[in-house]
Amino acid sequence: MAAYFQAENVVDPSLLGALVGPMLSVSGGQRSGQTDEFTGAPCPHLGIPLGLRPWAQDTPAPPFISADVDYATDESGNLKFTDKIHSRTLAEGLRRLVNTKAGPTDLTCHLTERGCAKVFKSESLIYDYECEDVFKKIRNLRLAGKFCDLTVKVGKLDIPCHRMVLAAFSNYFELMLFGDFVESKNDYIWLRDVSAPIVNEIMDYAYSGEITITSKNVETLMHASSIFQLMPLAKACCEFLRRQLDVENSVGIMKFADLYTRKKLAEEARAYILENLPQVSCSEDFRQLTLDDMESIVTDRACRWGRETVFEAVLKWVRPDETGLKEHLPQLLKKMKLRLMNKGYLENTVKTSAVVVRSKEAMEEVAKVENEISEHKKKTFSTQVVVQVGGISGGEQPGCQSDKVSHIDVLEPESRCWAIISSIPDRIKYCCHAVSAWDNDIYILATFDDKGRSEFWRFATQTNVWYRLPDPLLPHQGRVRLETLHGRVYAIGDMMQVSSYEDCFEAYDPSTNTWNKLRRILKSVRKIATAVCRGKLFVFGYEGDDPQERAMEVQCYDPGSDTWDVESVSSYHGGKRQYQAIGLGSKIYMMPILGRFFTMCAYDVDLMDYLKVPAPKNSHLQCGMTTLGDGIIITGGRDTFEAAYLTPAFEYYDPAVDSWEILGIQPNHIRRAHSCVTVNNCQWIQARVEKAKKAPTLLDTVNVPTMWGRATAPIYRETTAQQTEALL
Repeated sequence: MAAYFQAENVVDPSLLGALVGPMLSVSGGQRSGQTDEFTGAPCPHLGIPLGLRPWAQDTPAPPFISADVDYATDESGNLKFTDKIHSRTLAEGLRRLVNTKAGPTDLTCHLTERGCAKVFKSESLIYDYECEDVFKKIRNLRLAGKFCDLTVKVGKLDIPCHRMVLAAFSNYFELMLFGDFVESKNDYIWLRDVSAPIVNEIMDYAYSGEITITSKNVETLMHASSIFQLMPLAKACCEFLRRQLDVENSVGIMKFADLYTRKKLAEEARAYILENLPQVSCSEDFRQLTLDDMESIVTDRACRWGRETVFEAVLKWVRPDETGLKEHLPQLLKKMKLRLMNKGYLENTVKTSAVVVRSKEAMEEVAKVENEISEHKKKTFSTQVVVQVGGISGGEQPGCQSDKVSHIDVLEPESRCWAIISSIPDRIKYCCHAVSAWDNDIYILATFDDKGRSEFWRFATQTNVWYRLPDPLLPHQGRVRLETLHGRVYAIGDMMQVSSYEDCFEAYDPSTNTWNKLRRILKSVRKIATAVCRGKLFVFGYEGDDPQERAMEVQCYDPGSDTWDVESVSSYHGGKRQYQAIGLGSKIYMMPILGRFFTMCAYDVDLMDYLKVPAPKNSHLQCGMTTLGDGIIITGGRDTFEAAYLTPAFEYYDPAVDSWEILGIQPNHIRRAHSCVTVNNCQWIQARVEKAKKAPTLLDTVNVPTMWGRATAPIYRETTAQQTEALL
């Protein structure tokens, strides 16, 4: 009998023990070896380690499964599921059975005499109120024990019910009771492989359309709904499990969903695992994944974690036995694209890992990848390009619309051509971005509106790949400063301030894929600007909130000794409260971010004094600034003197002649409050540049308005929206 009713989404109960017998049973529910409270017989062992928790009352309600169902949480936090079309399902099922299989029965004759004759006429339209009337009468008949022509037996429990109702309720019972089986001739049926309490709940659900799902019964309800082919109940169980997903039970829920072929739930659990791989890999259930599961994870393009993080997850999964080392580890290393790792991590962490060293095949794979990385580096150009990341486009005047810039573009200095090269990942597209670069990799610390929530990403410019890195240890908000020094990425401050009383300074080491907290700064300052110069990290800022105080503090961090120093500098009154800074040679050049009076200065770290620097030819408040060769290039920013609001010109400062030159005009995607970094050009970036050259047409040099008159610069025609899309 059981073998016959194996349809889609139905599991043969005889297979359950073999599939999941070795696993632990549901947390808080009936464990393996416990007895049925009705019969005293052993409970069937489902055994998926779901690790569920009671549904808290303050837990946000899940989205509606469909318009045909409803749910509510009771005082204990359990989920009450209601099938709002259950009455129609029963009414239409009764009509079908009367007209095709069963004919009139005592139950249907009684209902006909009580005003429900229309329901059983095949040509009649059944209204909702008529379905509800039939449903109500059937419930009352069951409570009164009238016309019950079938007994469901499970263990020592007998449940009287109506043959027609069960058949209308479930295709499983329809085939059993009206098919060519012995049960169709008996006035009783035996149900096995489902516990008595669950069968009792299912019978109540058949007559009410309501059932309460808890962390204790969801596993067995899913099992029963699969056997009895109760799709609405199965979907409700899936929704309950979806809301329970966490790092401890996501693997168990995914395996459980796969067992019952609940594709959507399995996909959501799998997506959760990919999203939270570092945390999930530390759970006890993670090692229950099969080799096929792990291969699927390490090759899935939806897994946005860096190869370093994926490698660490693989090490936690690999069994340290002979099979795990000789077969599983080398096989996984071949599939996980080690060449996309940070080279320092490959040399310092992967090659020295005890598990890798013990495997000859794994060491051979690592050596092969090292050769591939060396060959790929030969394709890197010696020339540099300027990369713009993030920012805001548009103006703030009435009628203007401003928006976050969601793509990255480059300037090829020789041709002075701009090209779009990538889109920022959707999940961090509309965040605040702190940006820095090291070894041609661009690091982005994205901070969200949620207090303390941030994500750390790397864009490998030489391979055009985005990867998510481990999140910072400390909470960061708003504008965080990001600097790179000696191969480490430093995150400084929170909301543009640093405190000597709180931890707000940490560093990420790509060679170990870890963050480490660093020594606190000596003085708390606000409106900070940061820069790297002479192998040290400098932090500029103001003490206090008095707008009349213009004395800027200079503090210097030495990574070699992990110490801070406060430099004794004459009070500087630049007339500005906020700067952005960049180091070049022995000087740190400081560009104002806010204010109508556009002035610029430089701090000489050798002389420990400020120097005057000529201002650019245009106003570039909130511009992007980076080094290029022996000079500094700035792009975009605000022009408070022009109606266009944004500054289209990009300019270059040459310290040797102490002057600025307008290099050109950015044709489109002009932005402010963005970041600029410099990386080496490569083949694929140059290909994008060559493609972009065909979109705009270079015109003759034109006069460009500046704050001191007009200057000449090359300009490109504006590209159309279709051309912009084609650049990607």
